[in-house]
Amino acid sequence: SARARIGIKEVLDVICDKVPPPDSLADDDGTILRAKVIDSWFEPRRGVVCLVRVLSGAMEEGDRISIIDGGQARKDSYSVQEIGLVLPHRMRTKALSRGQMGYVIAGLRDPREARPGTILTLQKTVNTVVGNEMILPPSMGKNVMGQQSVLYASVHPMEGEGFDELQAAVEKLSLNDTGLEIHRTAGSSNNSNGGGPFLGPGLKVGFQGLLHVEVFRQRLLDEFDLEAIVTPPKVPYTIEYLPSKSYKRPSDLPMIEVIEDLIQWPPAGHRFKVMEPVVEVRILAPVDYAGNILELIKRKRGFKMETKPVDEHTWLFTAAMPWADVVTDFHDELKTTSAGYASFDVS
Repeated sequence: SARARIGIKEVLDVICDKVPPPDSLADDDGTILRAKVIDSWFEPRRGVVCLVRVLSGAMEEGDRISIIDGGQARKDSYSVQEIGLVLPHRMRTKALSRGQMGYVIAGLRDPREARPGTILTLQKTVNTVVGNEMILPPSMGKNVMGQQSVLYASVHPMEGEGFDELQAAVEKLSLNDTGLEIHRTAGSSNNSNGGGPFLGPGLKVGFQGLLHVEVFRQRLLDEFDLEAIVTPPKVPYTIEYLPSKSYKRPSDLPMIEVIEDLIQWPPAGHRFKVMEPVVEVRILAPVDYAGNILELIKRKRGFKMETKPVDEHTWLFTAAMPWADVVTDFHDELKTTSAGYASFDVS
């Protein structure tokens, strides 16, 4: 128990004995800095704080560093202002060496400039690292939180003239929530993404999941006193056009396209096949509600259903389910069905 300070030393001793130290890079000669960003966040007074793991070399305050992302070096460089360890409070050490993990403050203003998986190296050696193709840890790529949105929704102000205020608030939220992907949309009658003539201009925002949407909406209200219209998440459908005697599709148009809005739906007279996205749903709930949950899954067009006991009181339910049935009201119906005891996630 950490709260009662019981067994802490014993646990840490076992970790030190059982967990092996990280392996050094094969081409590490001790002179080239390669530090991998594990996490980053924004603080109003200090800017971006990066949590890094030093894979080779060393970093000191005053060093000039560059960022390598996807094997390519960025043009900008930054001066290291502060370095230290997280204990969990910060302890300034002014330097980090190979094998250590700590924090770095280098004057960045946007955490998206140092996403998890990017590499920090000294500006004077960046050409050596990239040009000589030195070993770099595999990038976390598009699977990193904040680099791949699971679903998209349009966000609009309650009043038409409040768009600028909404955009400023969302941009501020994104400083501490790199999971947001923001695109401005134009509110015109022929652009349904922007809300058409009814909702007006808005933002197309990418989220990591349904819970992320609710957290985003609540933060707008709590931190900026803004109530926003958040449309239901858009579901992409794949349309494959089929040969037709009554209509010949122009050769310059693709035979397969992805649509998200009814305005993009093929007009009458076309022959086409519709494919909708399917996700795997995992539900954890008390066994007493098994019948209700299985019935809900069937009602939501679920298939490939499986159940697995977790313990004598809890079961894990898995099923494949159309994404459109998940993003609408599945969460609310699941809570009603299980009296609030069930939880679920998707992949």
